[in-house]
Amino acid sequence: TPYDLGTHPLTAEAVVEGRVMLASRAELAGTLVGDPTEVEEVETWLDEAADRLVPLLPSREHLVVEGRWVRHRVRRHLADGRRLDASDVARLLLLLHATVELRDVAWAEMHHGNAREHVTLWLDIVRRSPDELRAAPASLLGFAAWLSGRGALAWCAVERAQEAQPGYGLAGLLST
Repeated sequence: TPYDLGTHPLTAEAVVEGRVMLASRAELAGTLVGDPTEVEEVETWLDEAADRLVPLLPSREHLVVEGRWVRHRVRRHLADGRRLDASDVARLLLLLHATVELRDVAWAEMHHGNAREHVTLWLDIVRRSPDELRAAPASLLGFAAWLSGRGALAWCAVERAQEAQPGYGLAGLLST
């Protein structure tokens, strides 16, 4: 039975929730590709952040400090909804890439009640991520999308993560 998507209840529900209905999966996958100018802006901050953070990360004490920063920064976004600036995105990308423990701090903040806000956060970060640092935020986006009932977006995010880093653990876990 063909459905009239213009009057289908799921279409109406999506409109009420503020979601844009796209014509194809390719269009949805395209929403994960960002503006090269914004990626470059984050890349300019990566060198500075790397110079400051990388030598300290092996220290357990510093991992705790950075874990608290990740948790605080994610919670602050969930509370105020404001977009992260490029320096925060760069720092977050480096930390998520450095160890799975820091990535899992962000992951632990997700639940059904805040999944939509996490989708907003991680979608923005994926769009602004250079290829080599995209696996962790794309996987976090995939999990948040799955939690919020957006399965097609979750698959697109998993694919982006696997393109960036084939065999990335969290992306593999999500795909199963």
